[in-house]
Amino acid sequence: MDAIRKYVISIVAAAIICAIINCIVNKKSAAGGIVKFLCGLFMTITAISPWVGLRLPDELAFWEGFREEAQAAVSEGEAARAEMETAIIKDQMETYILEKAKSLELHLSVSVTLDDSFLPELVIIQGDASPYAKSKLNCYIRDNLGITEDRLKWI
Repeated sequence: MDAIRKYVISIVAAAIICAIINCIVNKKSAAGGIVKFLCGLFMTITAISPWVGLRLPDELAFWEGFREEAQAAVSEGEAARAEMETAIIKDQMETYILEKAKSLELHLSVSVTLDDSFLPELVIIQGDASPYAKSKLNCYIRDNLGITEDRLKWI
């Protein structure tokens, strides 16, 4: 608050000095224009001088907090996208297998586990089926979904 008071006092003092000098000098003379210019320059320097030494906070430090928040938001968004994508792919694969099982007149439940690259890691099929129906469904899953029998588990 003290700095603001000093700033206002210096501006007022400069304005008073300039006003006195302008009153003393004849405005229509050749020196009048120069004095007017010098008074304007003096007022400008008086008004700007406190701001010259002002240090602003480091720009990089200011933005660093925003960068960290943005990176956290991006990570959170990517995780949410991966989770949604996993759920969609998993649901579509399970539905696809169940539809084929239904066409073979089987009543099963299917659970698909995906790896990090959204490929099926394990397919668990639960329910009763004849060896022929199991074989037929296994072949269908292998040929159409690319899931090998070692990643297919019947319960």
